[in-house]
Amino acid sequence: MAWLNKFFILIMLSSTLLSQDNLESFLDPIDENTIINGTFLSTRIINGHSVEMFGPGALDVRISHRFGALNTGFYEMFGLDQATIRIGLEYGLSKNIMIGFGRSSERKNYDGFLKYSIIKQSKNQKIPLSIVYFGSISMETEKKVYLANYPISGKISYCNQLLIASKLNDNISMQLIPTFIHRNMVQNST
Repeated sequence: MAWLNKFFILIMLSSTLLSQDNLESFLDPIDENTIINGTFLSTRIINGHSVEMFGPGALDVRISHRFGALNTGFYEMFGLDQATIRIGLEYGLSKNIMIGFGRSSERKNYDGFLKYSIIKQSKNQKIPLSIVYFGSISMETEKKVYLANYPISGKISYCNQLLIASKLNDNISMQLIPTFIHRNMVQNST
């Protein structure tokens, strides 16, 4: 019977120990105005940009692949023969500004971009979302018959986006991307 009393005391002590407050919260209190980082795990969401930015002085060399359709079969190696590649550099100028430059095998396209963080989501939810401006310029350099008569300015296109995102909880983040694209000249459909 003595062992039963000891077991009962052990259970009572362990339940009171588990119900104690987290001591780390007393040592390092969480500032409610803390900016939320890690809305997404990368500066990219599939092929688009996310609200994440590199810190000042951070340089990233990015190699991206896009493959063709899988249903092309063995002759096209299930899309591998139709692959395009983009090689680029991305650099954090400051905590709010990131730039990048790259070249793609798709239409031999050169591009540059700028990301500027306008608003950052905070823990107290006074600001429930992050807003980042994304602007890019690209130039097609592929030698095609229809491009031969275009002036250099006609081969340039622009993209402007507002990246609006919110980290809803530890597992769910959402992003809305209103986009405006302008091409200086387009090929006639005739």
